Amino acid sequence: MTRFCRYCGNQINPKAKFCRMCGSYVGPGKAGKKKKLIISSAVALFMVAVLLITAFWQPGFFWSIKYREENEALRVAFLP
Repeated sequence: MTRFCRYCGNQINPKAKFCRMCGSYVGPGKAGKKKKLIISSAVALFMVAVLLITAFWQPGFFWSIKYREENEALRVAFLP
């Protein structure tokens, strides 16, 4: 696929970041930006999932749910 410089109109290499004739930045096309957006979104989603799993995977969280009734009974018995 041939690309053309959006500033001077000369033909450029599809992988080029700068135009050889005018020196303008032509960088990756929209496909490159979309791919980077998808990758960064996937990384962000993965990080959120890891944080949520870590937050709820702690033993104290499960112990507090499992023994909630016993903990309440102990609090009532020993609190003045």
